[in-house]
Amino acid sequence: MLVCCHGGSRSAPFLELPDENLIEAWQNKLLGGIRLTRAVVPIMEKRGGGSVVLISGGRFGPDVRMVPSWSTNGAQRGWVSAVAEDLAHRGIAINIVNPGNVNTRRIGDANQRIAKERGITAEEVMGERRAGFVTGHLTEASEIGDVVAFLCARRVINIIGQEIDAFTTF
Repeated sequence: MLVCCHGGSRSAPFLELPDENLIEAWQNKLLGGIRLTRAVVPIMEKRGGGSVVLISGGRFGPDVRMVPSWSTNGAQRGWVSAVAEDLAHRGIAINIVNPGNVNTRRIGDANQRIAKERGITAEEVMGERRAGFVTGHLTEASEIGDVVAFLCARRVINIIGQEIDAFTTF
């Protein structure tokens, strides 16, 4: 199995966004996943198959600062769709998991930054986030791990080229 998980990218308002931020996001998250997959496919194929899971970001609402992340996530979707059938013929599943907001230090740091910008507490920011979750639950990293483990176990062989949203914001 291969699980590709590369963190966020440096963002800026669209008209202030340096090309370097875009290139860095594409190099790390998109090309990193492509290159790693290309490297492991021959090994997986020799062993009779395997599973590749990309941890992406999802399809969220408008935020002019997120162009590097969202353009990379979209490119990942396109790439997975393009290679899923070929890899399936080799016994290899490739899928995407979109974790959305996960209870990590990164979310805590973002809450602190947003709170400071808006003059409210980080707890209030988190409350606003939770209000947007259908279940009111902030996903834990272990829950994302459970989704990835399920996909890697290949208990349902025909799950290929899919994108699984593991968050509750609609």
